[in-house]
Amino acid sequence: MRPLLITAIIVIGLIGAAVYLASGGGSKSIDGFPIGQLATCSGLGQLIESQGPTCEGLSNLATAALDTREPGHPTIASTHMYTDGGKPPGADSAVTVFVFTLADGTTRATGVSCTGQPSVCVGIGAYPR
Repeated sequence: MRPLLITAIIVIGLIGAAVYLASGGGSKSIDGFPIGQLATCSGLGQLIESQGPTCEGLSNLATAALDTREPGHPTIASTHMYTDGGKPPGADSAVTVFVFTLADGTTRATGVSCTGQPSVCVGIGAYPR
């Protein structure tokens, strides 16, 4: 009787783990970029200032990173900007994540990494480890 109970507990645990992982495991990542909170230009703080890049400039860098990583990809239908989901809330993040929905319905992600004052930013096709 006891081995049956242990087996049942293990099976229930495995089912729970599978459901958790299938739902994104509490966080989502696309192309290795952990997706945080939806961001706006005003939410980026010091990155968007007269001495740093513009919001459009960040988007252009992210798009260029996608073009470099996946030349000939389908047309971009929409772009959304997110905070770095690999950082705890409130932590400074040097990566802004851009998620692209392509014309074929697939999604891709790249990022923009900024450092220094004034900010110097580059588009990145892979999340830094």
